[in-house]
Amino acid sequence: MQRPDLIITPKIILPRLVVRERIPPPAKVGMTLEPQTMHWQIIGPDGRVVREADQACHNLVLDNAKELVATLGLFEQSEWAVIGTGSTAPNPSQTGLVNERARTNQTGGPTDSTTEVSTGVWEITRYRQFTAAQVGGQNLTEWGFSGSGTAGNNLMSRELFRDGSNNPVTLTLDSDQQLRLIYKVRVTVGPTTPQTASMNITGIGNRTGQFVLQQRIITGAHGYNANPVQGLSSFARAANPPKWIYGFQRRTLGYGDAFWDINNMVDFAGAYEAYTANSQNRKMSPAVRSVTEVNGTIVGIGMNENHAITGPYPRMYFQFDVGQEITKDNLHELTIAGFEISWT
Repeated sequence: MQRPDLIITPKIILPRLVVRERIPPPAKVGMTLEPQTMHWQIIGPDGRVVREADQACHNLVLDNAKELVATLGLFEQSEWAVIGTGSTAPNPSQTGLVNERARTNQTGGPTDSTTEVSTGVWEITRYRQFTAAQVGGQNLTEWGFSGSGTAGNNLMSRELFRDGSNNPVTLTLDSDQQLRLIYKVRVTVGPTTPQTASMNITGIGNRTGQFVLQQRIITGAHGYNANPVQGLSSFARAANPPKWIYGFQRRTLGYGDAFWDINNMVDFAGAYEAYTANSQNRKMSPAVRSVTEVNGTIVGIGMNENHAITGPYPRMYFQFDVGQEITKDNLHELTIAGFEISWT
């Protein structure tokens, strides 16, 4: 029985409330590599097509290809056509043909083409032709594409030859016949419209702004890398020292902007961080500017894929929100986290 003078007060535990500032994700470019279709043709000694079929690519990209982006790039991985005599069904874990017989980067006459089929979606068509010396008298069952001319486990894609109904078939070639493969592969890049993002600045923290990919760097007589996939491939495989670009004047951001005002930008050579295996992500090293460099109010940060190019023309650009700009003086260094590129 409870004593009348004893009052028991239950202990109430309140939930812990943690308040964190919502910060947009870091500025990052994304890329997706995707084979589309392959059309094969058996060509007679007179140059006429004697047998052919369209086939869809059953598996998208081999897992192997996603790692090879860091060394071979994107479109570059379809430079070489590869054929063989294996019959194992394709799966993404494969890295090469079961029984490779030949590979070629010769077109046989037609010219490869690159087209932007929709905003940010770039398609390349490869024409690769094997000579009668390579394939004549063969019974071919498998094919693939690679960024290397060396036989081995370096394929982007692997498939079996199929008929128009996508049933596996064996291509039996006469001794004087040739084989042509017509292959389409796409790369989707973005963001092609300005996206809310953030950039980390040492000693200051994260600043917010808008980030966008640029379609072109230079137009007119220069025409440098009007196809952004070329530039992003260079970033991904660390082919050239990237160029940091500092903007001092606000601009209207857009994917299709042709060029930038050289009088309101300053540029510097940068570097890349080492690729981390299986990350499918390449980071640029932080940019460090001394007390004598880029002094003034910086409203935007950009980068392109080659420091050798004349003029500050960004491939990607981050523009700070109003009120988030950086004002740098000659008493402080400036260290900014590098951009990132990821792919699938």
